[in-house]
Amino acid sequence: MVMNIFLLNSSSRLLVVCVYVSSSNTIGLRTLLYWDIGEYVFTNAGIDWSISSAWSCNLYKEYIFVHCEESDVTHRRIYPLSLLPRYVRP
Repeated sequence: MVMNIFLLNSSSRLLVVCVYVSSSNTIGLRTLLYWDIGEYVFTNAGIDWSISSAWSCNLYKEYIFVHCEESDVTHRRIYPLSLLPRYVRP
């Protein structure tokens, strides 16, 4: 299930889709690196999903930052863009 879509950089067409991973009750990221050929990188962020969570996904320099806040805890994940092409899926 798609939860959010983030266009992180319109000029390079960097798109991240946050999805619910039902098997682990966590949030996953589908990062579309190459629009023309439809290749993407899937990453399970390993952050438990909660209806009350506030999510954001941002690009800073060459890093994707995922931020999740709940009433009692904050989670952050950082993904270097330089490493993502190694994990591309068709």
